[in-house]
Amino acid sequence: MIPTLAEAKQHLRVESDFLEDDDYIQNLITAAVDYTEIFCDASIGDLNKPAVKQAILIKVGDFYVMDRTSYTNIKNQETFERLLIHYRKITF
Repeated sequence: MIPTLAEAKQHLRVESDFLEDDDYIQNLITAAVDYTEIFCDASIGDLNKPAVKQAILIKVGDFYVMDRTSYTNIKNQETFERLLIHYRKITF
């Protein structure tokens, strides 16, 4: 479940008629999906769960805020990991 641009903008509390950041936010969605696939060691197609979509939105938010400040939110990273831990492939 990949979030749409509209869903990401709503999550970020960016007005839908503010178009200036649309390409940037779309790139953040792509980066967040890549990050999620690497974290879970799985294709996003195999991760069709609402929790995964929420984790991607949280990561989009982290990336969006991180670009505008030097702030990193550890709580958001913990939430991201908690949402995905059940879908993460563990290899030994």
